[in-house]
Amino acid sequence: MNGNGRDNARDRAIGAHWEDAFCELYWAHRGGLLVRNQKGRTDAAHAEALGRDGLRWICLMPDVQVLSGPGEHHEIKHKAPYQMRGWAPSYGLEVYRFEALVQFADEVKDPVLYTIHDWQMAGASASGEDMPNRLEDWVTVGILELAERNKRHRPKIFWCGSYRNGTYRPHEPTYFWPASVWTPIDVFWKHHQPGLWP
Repeated sequence: MNGNGRDNARDRAIGAHWEDAFCELYWAHRGGLLVRNQKGRTDAAHAEALGRDGLRWICLMPDVQVLSGPGEHHEIKHKAPYQMRGWAPSYGLEVYRFEALVQFADEVKDPVLYTIHDWQMAGASASGEDMPNRLEDWVTVGILELAERNKRHRPKIFWCGSYRNGTYRPHEPTYFWPASVWTPIDVFWKHHQPGLWP
C-alpha cells in the first residue's frame, strides 16, 4: 500500500478493508469459498505448515485463498503506481514477500496472483479516501509470471520503507515492475474460468 510508511495500524486497517472488498467482488462475480488469511492478525502474515518431509515449513500466506476448486490465491494490495522519473508507472512488492510467494506458488501449483486495487483508477487522490469498489479498478498478475519476467529483464529494486513482522524497516529491498504488466481482473477471470486453468 502506498501509505505514509509510519502508521502501521492505519495501513493495516485500510488493507483489511480492501481485502474484504475483494472478497465481496469475488463472490459477486465468481462465487466460491474464500479464506482471509490475515483477518484479525496484528503480527506477521506467516503460517506454519508441515512439508512432505515432515519438517516445519514457515510460509508467508497470500491474503485471500479461494478454496473452491481448482483454487486461486491472491496477495491483495491497495495502491497506486509509483511515478519514478524516466520509468513507466510501476507497482512494487518487497523482495522477501515476493520470494515467499514464488515458493508458495511452486508448492501449491494453483494460480498465485498479485492483485491490486488501484486507488488512482478509482478516482481518489489518496489511499485513505472513500471510494467505490468497482471491478474496473482491480488488476492482477501471476506471481510466477513476474518471476519469469525477472529472469528475462533485470528487475528494478529500490530500498523502501516497509513494515516486516510488525517492525518498521526504512530500507527494505523492493522489486518494481511496470504497471502495464498487470491485467484487468475481469479480463483475467474471463480467460481463467474454473476448470480451465492452464
